[in-house]
Amino acid sequence: MNRKLICILVVLAMLVYIGTVVAPAPTPSPDGGGGGGGGGSSLNVDKFKNYLERWQKDNPVKYDYIKKLLYKEPWTTDKYVPSRVNIMYNASRLNITRNDEVQIGAYIENPNSEEIRRVLYLSLEAKEPGISYYKPIGLRQIVQVNDYVTQNKKNFTSIIFPEPTSFHYLKQVGKVNLRINVSDGKDKRTSENSGSNPGEGYFSLLTLNVENIPPQINNSTMSVTANSTWDGYIEYRASLNTTGWQSIASSTKSSTINATLQIYDENGSVEKLNLPKTFPEGDEIVFNTKDAQFFTEEDAGKNFTYRISVSDGILGGPNTTISALGKGPRLKRTAKIIVSGPTGNDAEDSTNSWWHRYSFSINVKARDPDIKYAAVTLLTSTPNHPGQTVNSPGNPLKLVINTENETTFKFNDVKPFDVSDCGKNYSYYFAYDTEDMNGNRQSEMVEGGRISAKAIAYTFVSPPGAGNLVLILLASLGIGVLIERTIFRRR
Repeated sequence: MNRKLICILVVLAMLVYIGTVVAPAPTPSPDGGGGGGGGGSSLNVDKFKNYLERWQKDNPVKYDYIKKLLYKEPWTTDKYVPSRVNIMYNASRLNITRNDEVQIGAYIENPNSEEIRRVLYLSLEAKEPGISYYKPIGLRQIVQVNDYVTQNKKNFTSIIFPEPTSFHYLKQVGKVNLRINVSDGKDKRTSENSGSNPGEGYFSLLTLNVENIPPQINNSTMSVTANSTWDGYIEYRASLNTTGWQSIASSTKSSTINATLQIYDENGSVEKLNLPKTFPEGDEIVFNTKDAQFFTEEDAGKNFTYRISVSDGILGGPNTTISALGKGPRLKRTAKIIVSGPTGNDAEDSTNSWWHRYSFSINVKARDPDIKYAAVTLLTSTPNHPGQTVNSPGNPLKLVINTENETTFKFNDVKPFDVSDCGKNYSYYFAYDTEDMNGNRQSEMVEGGRISAKAIAYTFVSPPGAGNLVLILLASLGIGVLIERTIFRRR
């Protein structure tokens, strides 16, 4: 009798047996009455499935008994021939990086007729560098008996394994051996038992040489906070090159990057600080003073340089690179005083004449309690006299200061300009003998306005102006009389 018919009859007999012997009692109706008489409950596939699930949980003994009754040893025949199973892979890409995208498949050639074929279960296995055994990669794939195509008297098919899409997950690079574990429900073997044709991309055992490309800093993206104080906020920032180190888009396994900030002196020869930090792959590399205090008060006023090294920690090959030498930061000096309210104006009127007297002032307060005195110098700037210290007995001016109240440094009745400054704009600023709250030793330049274009200090109708004119006329008359008497009368 046909083997399939026998199996069907056995299963039907068991279903009838279960339905008449082990069917559960009828469920009471919602009104509390009995389940009704006669007929019994019929058994269908869904109910049988529910019974099995319940027995598996509540009655393992009964479940195992039913499982033994239903199990049938896979049918076989002496005519059955194991299938040929090969790894299918591009033979020109045996040397790859751990981040290269890969596609690995299986080629199956089954010489058996469909009546005696068996379902095949395929698992891709890898022996990775540093490991002495094979372990599966991804999920097991199933090839059904009717999945084959017949051509030139050959029954064949192929599949693509969904994993791996790359070897980015490796923690050590080197040689990776790949094979396929094959099971047909009765026998187990590997693709190593099959013939192969590597030149055409069919391998019984595939060996890949996997290398590592370590991450690299993109030097053009390196930056550091400029002109900060030693105890202020400082941030170092950089991005990584896209040089093939990062995981491909289809990879679901991300890694981390180990970065180290190295701070050096101005010449890049003496290391001051070495700070490691771990970043998720793909993130920007950022170090700041929230991670650590980079500098001390002794570093105020000095210049520094830095490098950033990055590593993926992969064994078996290069895994670390270091950036170019970056410049900065240039630290400001420690603030000792606080300055405010710089002012300046024509003390005589609003004409800004060059011969007028001017008044300037600035407020100074001590920030450091140890600072008892401050010396302030007034400077002006015009196109003809840039950055000129005002010539005055009270310049520079040294006064007592404290941390409680501001002290006003006044420069009154000073004459900072001459006639060559007529019609030009002027500005002014103050210099001090210690650092202000910005770490500077001079204030920002303040625009004062435009100096009057009038070059003569007096008007025509003024007594001094009239007197000068009379003197000029008398001098001219006297010279004319003298010439007339000494030259023309001799003739």
